[in-house]
Amino acid sequence: MKKIAIIIPFHKETLNDHEEKSLQCLLKKTDKENIFLTLPKKFKENFNYQNIKKIHFDDKYFKSQKTYNQLLLSIDFFLRFQSYNYILIFQLDSFLIKGVNELKNFYDEDYIGSPHYNVKKRRFNGVLNGGFSMRAVEASTQVLKSEKINITFEALISLLRYFAGLNRLKSFICFIFKIITIYISNRIFKNQKVTIGNVIINEFPNHYNEDIFWSLFSKLFVPNFKVAHHQVAMKFGFDKDPELLFNENSNQLPVGCHNWWSKENIDFWKKYF
Repeated sequence: MKKIAIIIPFHKETLNDHEEKSLQCLLKKTDKENIFLTLPKKFKENFNYQNIKKIHFDDKYFKSQKTYNQLLLSIDFFLRFQSYNYILIFQLDSFLIKGVNELKNFYDEDYIGSPHYNVKKRRFNGVLNGGFSMRAVEASTQVLKSEKINITFEALISLLRYFAGLNRLKSFICFIFKIITIYISNRIFKNQKVTIGNVIINEFPNHYNEDIFWSLFSKLFVPNFKVAHHQVAMKFGFDKDPELLFNENSNQLPVGCHNWWSKENIDFWKKYF
């Protein structure tokens, strides 16, 4: 039987009313035994929240969105949960709509989150949100351990589709230039044994969010890494444009959602919880 750990990033000692509502719903619908708070080490060991298990990481990972991205792109993060097959990232602006048993319907995927829709172009842009997302532990670890880059047609098309806009293309060119510069500097001038893959993973959080890596770049490292198709991802979760996704998903709610109490989304979600 496959096991899933539910991970709640926790960087403060008090919750607002919406966060408390999300957490209480989660606790009612799942086994507390498999729920973990990920906390900075600066939190005292006697810090306790409803007797939920705690796993501490270095304080540096909880300073900003950028450092949080570093945590989700570190091998150490996934190795902490190697006794599990999957982890569910449950940021506290998420909400579990259906039972946790529904997650078994997505065990064929190595990474799945809520799909982002490009309203102007009327198509999905390839990114699956990481705030409410599920990841296969072993497959994710293999990606982060990989030292080779495999540029396949499928991976290249996905990258080109996402970075096709002028602003994104400029940022992508800057990112690639930075990667090449760091690689050459380390290999030639510092005589260090690094790979392009190492440099991409280390530098990625300085430019993009971690969910862009897992959605689009992971297949460059492991070509058979399974990123969910948007039609499947809609059944898993909603993030941006929930009403549009609801219509696309045959007027069916997903297992959970992210960003539910933002001003753009709360009017939709208050009809359901």
